[in-house]
Amino acid sequence: MQEIGDAGRHGRSTWPTWPRLFATCSRPRRRGRGLESDQLANERGRLDAVIAGLLFMAGMRRSEVSALRWADVADAAEGDGMRVTVRAPQSR
Repeated sequence: MQEIGDAGRHGRSTWPTWPRLFATCSRPRRRGRGLESDQLANERGRLDAVIAGLLFMAGMRRSEVSALRWADVADAAEGDGMRVTVRAPQSR
């Protein structure tokens, strides 16, 4: 497995490691005895890049990203970017 970069003292990535991380998103992964197809790798890679971007660039928590649904994502009103609606956590 290729190492992406130094995650720092607390396991947090820094900005210099992210371009390398995004570059690896669409690389074919092992599936059973072989590698996944290039088409599947590209589809999965786009989703991986979006998740990584939300975690790092938007500062979202893992629980917030994992709770997202497609209905929570829309084009921004200005046409540049996306709008993501994050639901408030439920108190117990």
